Amino acid sequence: MSSHKMSSRADLLTPREASELTNLGTPRTFQRWAKIGKLPHLALPNGRVMFYRRDIEALLQPRAVQDEEGELPRPFEDVPLSGFVVAV
Repeated sequence: MSSHKMSSRADLLTPREASELTNLGTPRTFQRWAKIGKLPHLALPNGRVMFYRRDIEALLQPRAVQDEEGELPRPFEDVPLSGFVVAV
């Protein structure tokens, strides 16, 4: 469960709403991600799961992926092309 403060209903999404907003999976996918701790969520006393809109919208933002050494990828033009003559 997340440490977010009390939210209004407008700030919360059902698994179906999260799925429709992102096209990243089915409502069941979002429920599973909540269960295994991949997504911050609010677990209601009746067993239902709700997601914070800002956390779901954050899934849609591009992120840089680090390699094994923690380095960010270099811009494409900095990548050496083996076997190609670039300038003479």
